[in-house]
Amino acid sequence: MPGTSETPFSSLALLWPALAAESASEFASAVAREFIDLAIGSQPRAAQLQFTTPNKVALELTTGRLRDFSTGADGTPTLVCAPFALHRAAIADLAPCHSLVAALQGAGLTRVFVTD
Repeated sequence: MPGTSETPFSSLALLWPALAAESASEFASAVAREFIDLAIGSQPRAAQLQFTTPNKVALELTTGRLRDFSTGADGTPTLVCAPFALHRAAIADLAPCHSLVAALQGAGLTRVFVTD
């Protein structure tokens, strides 16, 4: 700018916290991926998906599956959009006493579906 002694990049100096946070986030993500690979080993990740409650694949797409945990044909369909984190969709049905699917069925829902 005419009449100021600022260089064109001096305003970028105020952005260093954002740039540092982004770099730290990328580093943390890379470290997390390494730890996941260490924990899983050379086994394919699909082999890690184990569901506690009996189910079947109701819909198979290239981007995912819709699992059917229904125990009956009547009732309101309930869709659980599971988070796609470390455990993927299996987190919604992790273990007998740690299952969202079982809790929903125990509450009387007979048609339960989970995105996978």
